[in-house]
Amino acid sequence: MTLAVPATAEDLVTVPSGKKGRAVSIVNEGPGDAAVAFNADATVADLLLMEGDAYDDAMLEIGTKLSFINVTATQSPRLRGVLWSGD
Repeated sequence: MTLAVPATAEDLVTVPSGKKGRAVSIVNEGPGDAAVAFNADATVADLLLMEGDAYDDAMLEIGTKLSFINVTATQSPRLRGVLWSGD
Protein backbone atom coordinates (compact mmCIF):
# COMPACT_ATOMS: atom_id res chain seq x y z
CA MET A 1 0.00 0.00 0.00
CA THR A 2 1.31 3.46 -0.85
CA LEU A 3 0.68 6.29 1.61
CA ALA A 4 -1.98 8.45 -0.02
CA VAL A 5 -1.42 11.72 1.86
CA PRO A 6 1.96 12.64 3.42
CA ALA A 7 1.82 13.42 7.17
CA THR A 8 -1.50 11.55 7.53
CA ALA A 9 -1.57 8.08 9.11
CA GLU A 10 -3.19 5.39 7.02
CA ASP A 11 -4.27 1.85 7.90
CA LEU A 12 -1.94 -0.73 6.40
CA VAL A 13 -4.12 -3.67 7.42
CA THR A 14 -7.05 -4.34 9.75
CA VAL A 15 -7.37 -7.49 11.83
CA PRO A 16 -10.47 -9.57 11.04
CA SER A 17 -13.24 -9.30 13.61
CA GLY A 18 -12.88 -11.82 16.42
CA LYS A 19 -9.24 -12.57 15.56
CA LYS A 20 -5.81 -11.38 16.73
CA GLY A 21 -2.84 -10.47 14.56
CA ARG A 22 -0.25 -13.06 15.54
CA ALA A 23 2.67 -12.53 13.13
CA VAL A 24 3.70 -9.79 10.73
CA SER A 25 6.24 -9.26 7.97
CA ILE A 26 6.59 -5.78 6.41
CA VAL A 27 9.00 -4.18 3.89
CA ASN A 28 9.33 -0.43 3.27
CA GLU A 29 9.94 -0.03 -0.46
CA GLY A 30 10.25 3.77 -0.16
CA PRO A 31 10.62 6.42 -1.21
CA GLY A 32 11.55 7.69 2.23
CA ASP A 33 11.19 6.35 5.74
CA ALA A 34 7.97 5.28 7.46
CA ALA A 35 6.75 4.66 10.99
CA VAL A 36 4.39 1.79 11.86
CA ALA A 37 2.02 1.46 14.84
CA PHE A 38 0.08 -1.50 16.17
CA ASN A 39 -3.51 -0.91 17.39
CA ALA A 40 -3.30 2.87 16.87
CA ASP A 41 -2.87 5.61 14.29
CA ALA A 42 0.85 5.87 13.51
CA THR A 43 2.97 8.88 14.45
CA VAL A 44 6.55 9.62 13.46
CA ALA A 45 7.62 8.45 16.96
CA ASP A 46 6.47 4.84 16.33
CA LEU A 47 8.44 1.86 14.97
CA LEU A 48 10.83 3.28 12.34
CA LEU A 49 11.25 1.48 9.03
CA MET A 50 13.88 3.22 6.96
CA GLU A 51 13.61 2.92 3.19
CA GLY A 52 14.57 -0.65 2.27
CA ASP A 53 14.17 -1.99 5.82
CA ALA A 54 12.08 -5.02 6.72
CA TYR A 55 10.37 -5.96 9.99
CA ASP A 56 9.26 -9.42 11.10
CA ASP A 57 7.72 -10.39 14.43
CA ALA A 58 5.62 -13.19 15.90
CA MET A 59 3.77 -14.07 19.11
CA LEU A 60 1.83 -10.79 18.80
CA GLU A 61 -1.59 -9.75 20.14
CA ILE A 62 -2.67 -7.13 17.57
CA GLY A 63 -6.37 -6.52 18.12
CA THR A 64 -7.39 -3.89 15.58
CA LYS A 65 -4.93 -2.70 12.94
CA LEU A 66 -1.48 -1.72 11.75
CA SER A 67 -1.11 1.81 10.47
CA PHE A 68 1.77 3.77 8.96
CA ILE A 69 2.88 7.32 8.25
CA ASN A 70 5.76 8.92 6.40
CA VAL A 71 8.78 10.10 8.40
CA THR A 72 10.60 11.69 5.47
CA ALA A 73 8.79 14.95 4.72
CA THR A 74 6.72 15.03 1.51
CA GLN A 75 7.47 11.37 0.67
CA SER A 76 4.77 8.74 0.22
CA PRO A 77 6.42 5.40 0.99
CA ARG A 78 5.05 2.07 -0.19
CA LEU A 79 4.84 -0.73 2.38
CA ARG A 80 4.08 -4.32 1.54
CA GLY A 81 3.76 -7.36 3.71
CA VAL A 82 1.50 -9.83 5.38
CA LEU A 83 -0.28 -10.17 8.71
CA TRP A 84 -1.15 -13.66 9.91
CA SER A 85 -4.12 -13.82 12.23
CA GLY A 86 -5.78 -16.44 14.38
CA ASP A 87 -7.76 -16.96 17.53
